[in-house]
Amino acid sequence: MCLYPETSAIASQQQEAAAATFQWTEEDENKLNRAVDQVELLNQQILELKLRLERATRNNQTAHAYSLQMRISTVTGVRNMFYQYCSQKAAKLMQYDALLQSQTTEDIESKLE
Repeated sequence: MCLYPETSAIASQQQEAAAATFQWTEEDENKLNRAVDQVELLNQQILELKLRLERATRNNQTAHAYSLQMRISTVTGVRNMFYQYCSQKAAKLMQYDALLQSQTTEDIESKLE
């Protein structure tokens, strides 16, 4: 039960306005899933490159080891960009879930009144 219906109405209008500007679509979820898949693939590629680097270092192939180090640093940078993107999308998804949860809670409370 709300003691101040005016503030409750204002708060619900603000939430509706926020929900209207803040949408999470299936396309966003697909993008997030593809980005997570890319992070996993890049992690695997980094592990394989590190194995090759160890082998090149062990066999005293310094030129090859240097090029592998450069490739590892490049792939790591790309992986970090994807990871940053995933983090931002996951944060947006969590905000959207929280917004939906608060709206659902308010709907239930309004039905109980």
